[in-house]
Amino acid sequence: MKKSNIVIISVCALILLLSGIFALRYIKTQKSGPSAVNGDFTESAQKQRAKKLPTAVRAVEDEDFSLSGGFAEQNEAGEDSLAFLSSSCFDSVFVKTKAFSASKSGSLSAKKQKALKSFLKKLKKQGKSIYLEVDISKKDSDFKKAFSFDVDGIILTGTKEKSAADICKRFEKAALSKGKKSVALELDSSFGEVQELAFKKDKPLFFLLTLSEKSEEKSKAALEKFHPLCERTEVGLCAAVRLADSKKADASLALKNTRLADSFSFVSSRLFCSLSKVQNDLGKCFSAVREYLENGVDFSLAFSPLSIDGYTEGSAVQTGEHKASLTLHGSYLYPVYFENEELETSKDGKITLDLALKNGKNEFVFSQCAKKLTYLVNVNFEDELIQKIEPGSALYVSEGQKIKVTVTAVSGASVTVRAGALRFEAEKTTKEKDGCCEYTATVTAPNSKVEIDSIGRLSVVASYNGETFTKEGPAVIYSGNAGEASAKPNNTEKVTIGNNVSNNEDGQTSTVSNTTPFRQYTGNQMCVVTADYADTWTPQIDDDSFVPYYTPLVKGTIDYVTGQSQVYDSEEGITRDFFSLTSGRRVQTGDVMLVPYADQGENRISVASSETKNGDLEIRLNMNWEVPYSFSFGPQSYYSAYSKKFNVSAFTAQYIRFTFYYTSSAGGAIDTSQSSVVSSAGWSADSSQTAVNLTFALRKEGAYYGYSITRNSSGQLVLTIKGKPKKLSDTLIVLDPGHGGSDGGAEGLSGAVNESVLNFALAAAAKNELEKRGARVLLTRTDNSDITLEQRKTYARNQNADLFVSIHCNASVNTSKLGTAVYYYRPFSKPLAGAIYEKMLALFQNDFYAAEPSKRSDCAVGTIYNPFSVTRLEECPSVLVETAFITNENECRLLLDSSNRDKIASAIADGIESYLAQ
Repeated sequence: MKKSNIVIISVCALILLLSGIFALRYIKTQKSGPSAVNGDFTESAQKQRAKKLPTAVRAVEDEDFSLSGGFAEQNEAGEDSLAFLSSSCFDSVFVKTKAFSASKSGSLSAKKQKALKSFLKKLKKQGKSIYLEVDISKKDSDFKKAFSFDVDGIILTGTKEKSAADICKRFEKAALSKGKKSVALELDSSFGEVQELAFKKDKPLFFLLTLSEKSEEKSKAALEKFHPLCERTEVGLCAAVRLADSKKADASLALKNTRLADSFSFVSSRLFCSLSKVQNDLGKCFSAVREYLENGVDFSLAFSPLSIDGYTEGSAVQTGEHKASLTLHGSYLYPVYFENEELETSKDGKITLDLALKNGKNEFVFSQCAKKLTYLVNVNFEDELIQKIEPGSALYVSEGQKIKVTVTAVSGASVTVRAGALRFEAEKTTKEKDGCCEYTATVTAPNSKVEIDSIGRLSVVASYNGETFTKEGPAVIYSGNAGEASAKPNNTEKVTIGNNVSNNEDGQTSTVSNTTPFRQYTGNQMCVVTADYADTWTPQIDDDSFVPYYTPLVKGTIDYVTGQSQVYDSEEGITRDFFSLTSGRRVQTGDVMLVPYADQGENRISVASSETKNGDLEIRLNMNWEVPYSFSFGPQSYYSAYSKKFNVSAFTAQYIRFTFYYTSSAGGAIDTSQSSVVSSAGWSADSSQTAVNLTFALRKEGAYYGYSITRNSSGQLVLTIKGKPKKLSDTLIVLDPGHGGSDGGAEGLSGAVNESVLNFALAAAAKNELEKRGARVLLTRTDNSDITLEQRKTYARNQNADLFVSIHCNASVNTSKLGTAVYYYRPFSKPLAGAIYEKMLALFQNDFYAAEPSKRSDCAVGTIYNPFSVTRLEECPSVLVETAFITNENECRLLLDSSNRDKIASAIADGIESYLAQ
């Protein structure tokens, strides 16, 4: 083999040695997970990942290790050296001791040498690279001893006064094993000709150059001096950059020097710190380095002066806004104060703050250490305190009816809604945008038409920073008993419940033979449902949000209209117009079509057929006309939590019931013998005397999985009770990656990460995991395209899904908010939500936050009721999984890691399997 080739091979080995640990650490921290399609996230997301530098701690002299006693004694900083070095963020340790003195008086004893070897061995087991420093300037230095230690390399220091010939002579005398260890020569400005040594045969060699910590220019000059030698000889140069221990400016300079060194070919940098000074953490420099290395924080930010984005100190901002939103930057090592209160600072030193402004001159003073920063704002209000009032058009109300009014006004204002002589204080919601937020008030119409007429219009008064502003709201119009559940009967026709077997709530059967007067209805108008599924609401306007026991109506259903109303839905951020129906609920005007009034007469129902197919119980009913219906189950209790009324501890239903309105008779037997869900079925008269009930007894308490109602081409109503899949391989699961297309959802890492992309990556991982276990899985979207909430639900219905799971990332204005949650709407979805949440929480507590006990309880967000659109399915259990908080930087980075997404996918699959096993 040619000698020059040997040198090249040796140099390559050295370069691998120097960069190996760094490469492993870099790869480990730089891994990014798959996106929706090809496994790559956006370039902007990649740029958020800070480059981690290889670093070393320099242990100078034996006292740093308390050498006596086998390195177990405490040093001056009160830390055990081995424990400290093992747990530190440094990947290398450079050791300089007296172990290599040739004289007996200066050398370590055999016992201490053995202790040193043992210490280095333990460090190596911790994954640290070990280099021994040998000072060859001393006459009694014998660096042959260094090669008896199991280390990664030998550093020859003290070369300043030595000639190249002397170095070569001593180098050749050392008993070196070929390729066993790398050897470095320390370079400085007075070092003589080293080219001869650079070409020594079969000896792995590199140069060590300690850069100045005072001047970037001097560092550059030193690199330029020795770099040509490295290029000619292809010998690597390790640039050792000392980290300043007390001068903050020098610490920032150290980072610049490391990057400068890395810009030269054949040169790699290492950031050095002295062990004793690091343990004392002088100037908090080591804290800054650790934060940079372990959490990706820009090292230079440790010493950033206090500043405000877009603001020049000493100037004044001119505005007409009521609020100023600031972003401050400073050192993340020290607290920032505003009006003697410490502000919450992110780990990169950033602070976001909203300040209420008053008309005229505003002055705000911030401080960090000795630095004071004054923010001046001159305000001339030009806009109104109140931006919007909803409802925006006339309100049709009845006596005693409650009206929900939503006001968009300047955040921090005091808002009152006036209704004639009445006053209603509005409460602030969590929805904020552009310095404004929503306020809601519930206004109760008086129990007198005369008093209602005296209201005329609602008005809203907002007070803020000494200013008061009034704005006129919608007109209030009396519309009669808009919420009336039924009209009075005007004839005496009889309701006959057929002599079929009926099932009571206790599961016992009896024969029903019952008669009641039939009610004929007169009203203002009629309506026909034109939407595929029309949601229904309670009669009272204050209950405008969705209620889980109100039943959606399918297309073609007919009902009588008795009134009209309008309300602003703050949950959805839209105004809704309603018709009140005689059957006792409201429906959105856009979901129905008004038709001329015509008395439909009585309805009669008979069972055309019933059978169990593929586990589902299907019943076909003959009817005279498309009467409205409702669905209920029991017994079931609810409780209030998370500002919602309909949370359930468990799903406890023993029966399910369908109520058909305007029906005079119903009959026909239903075969439930093959159903795994219901044990019997029967007809009974409803207590309202205007409807009949079809009740199914469940075979097992809480074991119910959904229903569907359609109308076939023969005009029959088809009622299907879903069966439970026996195992995962029998289950069709629809996964819904939240958002998509123009709806990116929430953002993370200052806008670098888009929720819709993460949602798809999570859903794709869950699909892969579930299919591995045998399930059939479909996605509501297969790319980053727009898809409406209704389209997602329609897809699940059309596919006859057994389970529907929508996958999202949570978000909060509080960027420290963390953890996982699962949401449900209908009580029968609670068991699925609970099973998935149990597995997700275990993952977070036992894996993601296993090393942070203080966060174990914080990450338990809960299993929560919420009327999200995608959870409002009645055909199958449907839940929404908020995997983690994209607005929390740590959790966002966690989600970017494909291995963590795979863990989340496994937790979701485990939860589904646990649910099916119940």
